[in-house]
Amino acid sequence: MISRVAKITLGSSLLWPLLSWGMTGNNTPGDIVMQGELIEASCTIDPESRELWVNFGEISAREITPEINILVSKDFDIKLVGCTLPSNDKGSASRAQITMMGTSVNDDQILQVSGDSEGFGIQFRDSHGEILKLNRKMPDYTLLEGRNRLDFTAVLVAYQKHIKAGDFEGVLRFRMDYF
Repeated sequence: MISRVAKITLGSSLLWPLLSWGMTGNNTPGDIVMQGELIEASCTIDPESRELWVNFGEISAREITPEINILVSKDFDIKLVGCTLPSNDKGSASRAQITMMGTSVNDDQILQVSGDSEGFGIQFRDSHGEILKLNRKMPDYTLLEGRNRLDFTAVLVAYQKHIKAGDFEGVLRFRMDYF
C-alpha cells in the first residue's frame, strides 16, 4: 500500500511542472481577424478545357510553305460552365477577356514551336477569323447564363522560306479575366 501511494505521489509531482508550464511566464494577448466577401461566381473553366491537346497529326512540310499558303488548321474551344449573370448589386461578371500567353516568333502573332521541325509556328484565330496577338488581352466576350463555348482555330504558319520536317509542339497558356 505504501509503495502504491508513493508511485501516485511521485507521478503527480512529475506532471505538475508540465501542467503549470502554460500558466507561468508572461501572457501576450492577440487577436485574429478574419474577413471576406461572398460574391456570385462568374464562370468556371470546364475541367475538360483546362488542359487541351490539339493534334495536327502528320502533315507534309510542303503544305505550310509561304508560296503554297494552304491553311493547315485545327479548331478547338474553351468551355466555361456555371456562368451566372450579374444581379442588382455586387454580382458576377457579364464579360470575360482571355489572354493567350506563350513565346512568340518574329512578331506577337505566331507561337514558337519546339522539337525537330523548324521555320514555322502556330497562329491563333478567334471565331470570326481574326488573328489573335499573344500576351495581349483579346476583345471582350459576352457571357451567357449557364454554359459558354469560346471557339478558336490554330493554324500552322511559315515564317521562313524553308521548312524543316520533324516533330513539333507548342505550349500556350491562357488566363481568364472577368468583369
